[in-house]
Amino acid sequence: MLEAALSISPGDVWVQREIGWSYFEDEDYSAAREWFGKAAAGDGTDVNAEYGLGRVALLLDEPEAALEHFNALLAVEGDNESALLYRMVTLRALDRNAQALREAERYIADHPDDTGGYVQKGRALLALQRRGEALKTYEDAEALLGPSNTIAYWHADALSWDGQMEAALAKIDEALALEGAGTDDLILKSYIALELKRYPLARRAAEKALETGANDPWAQFYVAISLIHDGKADEGLTRFDAAIAAGLPADQVGLFAKELISEGKWVQAAQLRLKY
Repeated sequence: MLEAALSISPGDVWVQREIGWSYFEDEDYSAAREWFGKAAAGDGTDVNAEYGLGRVALLLDEPEAALEHFNALLAVEGDNESALLYRMVTLRALDRNAQALREAERYIADHPDDTGGYVQKGRALLALQRRGEALKTYEDAEALLGPSNTIAYWHADALSWDGQMEAALAKIDEALALEGAGTDDLILKSYIALELKRYPLARRAAEKALETGANDPWAQFYVAISLIHDGKADEGLTRFDAAIAAGLPADQVGLFAKELISEGKWVQAAQLRLKY
């Protein structure tokens, strides 16, 4: 329908942008970039198209390009909250965490009721190895804003990075009980349970994540590890194949081989390394 509309009005920027967002939702980021680029090619700066180009560049692991697009947008619309937050994400991707932290603190001052600023501050602090301050950021946000699935999720993540696995498990369970809980919460719970060697719990959480219809590689991977430690090596290897097919990074092959070896599965570990 959008393409039909464009045939009637070939230069319609709104239609071009909507086609771009349609491709974006389908995860065809190259096509999305093409259409956002067409919308941005007109006179002046189209903030929506620049935002789309920035989001695409981030997803294609091109943070320098993403920063250019978000900066161009903010030069026109300096109070665009989404662009401000994604610029912080971009700065972290560029390992410019100190700058991301400063921008997060300014954002919180201007938008004290927005969870996004606290998340970006906490993640920047974590990247700077200031774990105690990151945890306090989430604690302060919870005290100020009340229960929030978003804050509870990232609080649990920070606790896991700090090695407080029991506290992390309690916090992710809290997140799962709040509105907005979804697949990501379940996958993080599975990871935390694995760290605690609670393999049946890890498997249940990961399987529940997969029941949502998301073929997440990490969920498949965590199920595979759980099966290995449940004495079901063949099933675990099958699920590991599914994880690789779903996009699990190849550097996880060695980790999975170590899990096999820890259960005495030397032959299967050797075969795995030969296969991948």
